[in-house]
Amino acid sequence: MKKEVLNIVGDVIRQNLGRLDDIPHELANTVANVYYRFFLLALEAHEAKDHASWVPLQIKRSPDFITGLKDFINKYPQIIGDFDAINEHIKALRQVDRIRKPNTYSFLVEYLLDEYKYNIKNAGNKPEILRKIERKFKKIGEIPNLVDLLDV
Repeated sequence: MKKEVLNIVGDVIRQNLGRLDDIPHELANTVANVYYRFFLLALEAHEAKDHASWVPLQIKRSPDFITGLKDFINKYPQIIGDFDAINEHIKALRQVDRIRKPNTYSFLVEYLLDEYKYNIKNAGNKPEILRKIERKFKKIGEIPNLVDLLDV
């Protein structure tokens, strides 16, 4: 983890969403990871000495360049899209009264985890039982307890 990214992420989360202790810990950690991936990519690109020849670290770490490039091309839009959308989703979740509508609240939490943590395609169109099965086979690319490190 990059300390400078952690500092940026904590500040921007507090600015955009305030504290995250009012939402379930697992979802708060996923939000922190969405922010971290976005700002890590942005910082990496910004720090490149030659922007025209910048190669993302994700590609450099891959066993071969082509595989790394394909992986990056597939993940790049998701990193940007997740960052662009997550704030509105968390704001919408916070508008649901978890006392009066606990089922709606739980459904939204599970749906957001399926979208952002488990990356289940078309999660909104799948029955919950199918999404639960898919979760078991998904590789999770999150930093555990990142939200605790950020103190947001």
